[in-house]
Amino acid sequence: MHFERQPMRFGVWHYLSGYVIIDIEGAYLERLINSITKSGIEIWDISRRRGSIRLSVSIGGFYSLRPILRQYPCRIRIVEKHGL
Repeated sequence: MHFERQPMRFGVWHYLSGYVIIDIEGAYLERLINSITKSGIEIWDISRRRGSIRLSVSIGGFYSLRPILRQYPCRIRIVEKHGL
């Protein structure tokens, strides 16, 4: 997968509105990412690690993830919180 870095104003907007960096472990992670993007939740800085993925999502998007995550056998952990 190839993801482009967004301009700096994109990062400033997310900092002002707040975002979290999360780790998701489990099976079918690629399908999970596809479901998240199809639902319209904006995610960025996606990186794959051993058996997990790390990504950034806005605060509103984080709460919208719950119904999607229940469809997959996975665990979620908040790594960092950013914003005002």
